[in-house]
Amino acid sequence: FDEYMSWDAINSSSLKLLARSPAHLFHRLFIDEPSPSPSVAQRLGTIIHTAILEPDVFATVTKPRWPIDNSDLELSVSDIVDIAAAVHRQTSSIFCPSSTQCEVSISFIMPGGCQCKARLDAWNPDRNMILDFKTTSDATPDSFSRTVYLDGYYRQAAWYLDAMNGLVGQPHRMFHVAVEKTPPYASAIYELDRPALNLGRSQNKALLELYKQCLQSGDWPGYSPTPAPMSLPRWAFHR
Repeated sequence: FDEYMSWDAINSSSLKLLARSPAHLFHRLFIDEPSPSPSVAQRLGTIIHTAILEPDVFATVTKPRWPIDNSDLELSVSDIVDIAAAVHRQTSSIFCPSSTQCEVSISFIMPGGCQCKARLDAWNPDRNMILDFKTTSDATPDSFSRTVYLDGYYRQAAWYLDAMNGLVGQPHRMFHVAVEKTPPYASAIYELDRPALNLGRSQNKALLELYKQCLQSGDWPGYSPTPAPMSLPRWAFHR
């Protein structure tokens, strides 16, 4: 992972910051500050990923240090093991550990010449299939679709698919596995439809163009200095 992070290339996480504002991405890329410590939620997500994708690593590295490193997490070792087991049962039709490569780092060039990178949770080269595991509080379709939109997972999915389609030369499919963090640790498998992926692709293209403009001009603006009107979210008027 450290080697992947050292690659001088833009990834989907960078585009997510850029979508917020160029100033946010500039701060991440060019301001020489220590990386912020991961949040509790981020650490928990990483540990669950390890238990699902690399159970041997979880058993030999994470579990022995649990009381020392993870006393602030709400889940115990047995909880994490139960989550991983539930996910393995749910995904048995698409997730075959013997034919799946986990934590796959790739480098590629997008149209327009931008050097890019991605790190896939799991890739099955025999079936041209990408799996991405997401922890969530609610894996129902309505709730998780909001998460997919708000967290930009649809842009990430388009990014991964375009990268692998280009590198391998064959069309891929990608599945999100949404994993709940509370008992019974239910999980659901989703494949984004064409309109969602097309929206992700068009936004990725626009963001890459904005990134190139910022690099060339040296101007990385933040939010607009012009006062703007504000209302409440639409749902607030229908409660």
